[in-house]
Amino acid sequence: MITFPVNLRDVNEVIDFVNLANKIDCDVDLKYGSCIYDAKSVISAMLISAAHSIVMQVHADREDELMIKERFEKYICA
Repeated sequence: MITFPVNLRDVNEVIDFVNLANKIDCDVDLKYGSCIYDAKSVISAMLISAAHSIVMQVHADREDELMIKERFEKYICA
């Protein structure tokens, strides 16, 4: 599993993020605390977008980490 902290600031970013997640052939989740949401669902992503400590979890091999990091670069925060 590959994890990155992400920041989704507005509705347009949420929609773009979900569209990017849907282009990946593996499961993508958004985690806030102990709650896990499906990142391929606009409704789920909207629910969690107001949170400050969101973590994206991609259920993929480490070999895909660079591709995922490049694809979601504008949403990954340090």
